[in-house]
Order: sequence, then structure tokens, then C-alpha cells
Amino acid sequence: MPRIVINFPLPTEIGSNALPQRAQQTDGARAERNARRRLDLEEAVGAAFDALGGALQAPGFPRLDIAIPDGQAALVLDGLVARFGPHEALDWRANGAARIAICGPNGCGKSTLLRTVAGDIAPLSGTVRRLPCVLLDQQLGMLDACTGVLDQLRAAATGTAQGRLRQVLALAGLGPTRILRPARELSGGERMRAALLLGVLQTPTPRLLLLDEPTNHLDLAGIEALEAMLASWTGALMVVSHDARFLERLDLTHRLDWSAHGWMASRAGAAPE
Repeated sequence: MPRIVINFPLPTEIGSNALPQRAQQTDGARAERNARRRLDLEEAVGAAFDALGGALQAPGFPRLDIAIPDGQAALVLDGLVARFGPHEALDWRANGAARIAICGPNGCGKSTLLRTVAGDIAPLSGTVRRLPCVLLDQQLGMLDACTGVLDQLRAAATGTAQGRLRQVLALAGLGPTRILRPARELSGGERMRAALLLGVLQTPTPRLLLLDEPTNHLDLAGIEALEAMLASWTGALMVVSHDARFLERLDLTHRLDWSAHGWMASRAGAAPE
């Protein structure tokens, strides 16, 4: 009887090509499903956040170690004369978590005084001594208009986990979809709150917050959110503003009012000294 030979492919030949391809297809499908689920979850969280509309809590700062004892000087001005404004020397100090308003007509030197306190402008004479500070100018220049807020905060607060940064942003009323957009696409109020976080999460942590006309580009909702956020600030505060209603809601402790004879210091609600 003639010998019959039947050639079957070896098992190793079956597995050598088909199994890796099948595994790659499975891994790819699994990754695609996970990515789709993650995107769906982020959209659901964002929609829920937007639907709440901040109803759970007012915007606020994270808990920071910035307490200032009542007897500690937050700001000391010794014979200070700024480069623009009154030429009468200013000798004045504020202790503890002072809340100071710089007030006066347009063009009288309010912003110059604030920038002199910040150290951005050298005075004509005298000195400034203060706690570590951060200045937010009217243009919010510290924000990169082309970069998302989360990425900017991650670069500033190195060593802080991304999950924690997302919590901090949510506390300030910045939702999970908003923080990924370029800053230029956010509302004025959102940019202001993002800039505040970017400023105070620096190292060393500022204990004196300097704001130059912070309500200029905000609508009513943005102003109210800013007021709520500043109410949670436990450090010292110095603000230039022409908005009397806004200043009334800041719980001020002191005022520096312009006059033709120089800056007049007073406790809030009291006559100038």
C-alpha cells in the first residue's frame, strides 16, 4: 500500500503570527474603550459641575499656612515718596492680617504706590518693608493666554499632585473642562480666580496680596465670586479700586486716601489721621 503523507502546519506556526496580532487587536480595543470611558466620565463630571453652578460653595482659596500674628508687621513704609503722586513722605505701618484700600481720583498715583510696595518701581526716597507678596496687575500679566490653567498651575506648584491641583481649582469655581482650555477662552472672573491661585501657590507663599483695580473687567457675577474668594484669604491684603461697593464688602481695616498734601492713613470707618 502506498504511504500517504498529510502535512499539517505545526502548532508553533499557528501561534507565531496569529496570537500576537490577536493580542495587539485586543489591547488596542481595550485602550480605545478606556479612553472613551474616560472622556465620557470627564464630560459627565463637567456637565454636573456646570449644572451645579457653584451652588455647593462659594469660590475660595485652599488652606494655606499664611497666618500673621496681630503684633507682626505686614507692611512698613518709612519716609516713602513714590515716583508719581504726592511728594509728602509717608510714614506708616500695618500689622497682622490688615486689609488696606488705596483710594483717590484717577491719575493720582494709586497704582504707582501699589507697585512701589510690590518692589516693581523704586521709590524716590524712603523704604518699604513687607511680608512676601504677589501683585496682580490690571492685565493679569502672570497668566499665559495660550496655555490651560491646569498646566500653568502645575508649572508653578511643582511637586503638587495633579489631583490636588484639580481640587484647588474646583475650590475656586473652575470646573474640570474649563481648566484645560487656553486662559484666553475663560471669562474675566475665571481668569481672575485662576491668576489668584497662580499667584498664591508660588514659593515662598505670599502673605500679602496686592490687587490693582481687580473689578475693572468683571461682570456682576465675576465681582461677587471675587468677593467670596477674597473673604477666604487669611493673609494681608492691599487693593487699589474705585469701586466703592466692592471695597465695602472686603471688610477693610485701613485706608490710604489721596490728598493734595499727601497720603492720609486711617482705620476703616474712621477719619484720616
